Amino acid sequence: MVVGLSLPALAVSSVELHKLTASDAAADDIFGYSVAISGATALVGARGNDDAGFESGSAYLFDFSDPCSIIETKLTASDAAAWDWFGRSVALCVN
Repeated sequence: MVVGLSLPALAVSSVELHKLTASDAAADDIFGYSVAISGATALVGARGNDDAGFESGSAYLFDFSDPCSIIETKLTASDAAAWDWFGRSVALCVN
């Protein structure tokens, strides 16, 4: 699943500025299952990611501080295991 986001902090109108995708996307990762946005930062859950076992899950943090150079960081649980669904629910608060 691909999520297109318009970030209010960066947008003058409701125009899609960036299309977010996981750099290591795979079928059935369910990228975009949950999304949180705060300021110029977006957190996107992919509960179906299988890196640490079937549907162990992951989340991707996107930093839009510099719109010309978007930074993506993949987050996983240090104790990840099958069926954890990490990324099923995300929240974000950036000051």
